[in-house]
Amino acid sequence: MSIAITAIVRPSPTLRIAQGLLCAAVLGCSALPAAPAVRVVLVLAALLGFAWQWRNVKPARIDISGVGQLRLTVYHETGTGQGMRLLPGSTLWSGLLLLRLRSDAGAVHWLAVLPDSATPDARRRLALAVRAIAAHDQSCFDGAGLAWPAAIWSTVRAPLAGPAAAREKKSANP
Repeated sequence: MSIAITAIVRPSPTLRIAQGLLCAAVLGCSALPAAPAVRVVLVLAALLGFAWQWRNVKPARIDISGVGQLRLTVYHETGTGQGMRLLPGSTLWSGLLLLRLRSDAGAVHWLAVLPDSATPDARRRLALAVRAIAAHDQSCFDGAGLAWPAAIWSTVRAPLAGPAAAREKKSANP
């Protein structure tokens, strides 16, 4: 089975709406009673968020060859696609692909693939191809990358076990 795929990834409308609502909430917080400097900072942060939202709306095409070579082409930019390499820190979940890619020139790019960013078939095939690349390239598994949710779960679970264990110990010794 070949992992070759070409997928068009469009900016997610859901993510853009969420970012717009967050910027509106920050702008609304500037109306609360606060020091004038805090209000100015909140208004500037909201305006920068709105500006960033409208600037960062370029569709991208990701090409993966049969041997696992990645090429990313961002539309509305000059030049052709750049060769890419999957880096540790990429998140590969069923509902979210957050790809951390390094170009041949050394620049790091983030590509978010949400359910409304690509067609369901393209997203599924892209997820399978990226998982195959990550499994083949062991440098993606350096402990800080693809397995980070398990590390977080162990740190969350440990404090929860502490009080429960103490309660069990206390109830065992009346």
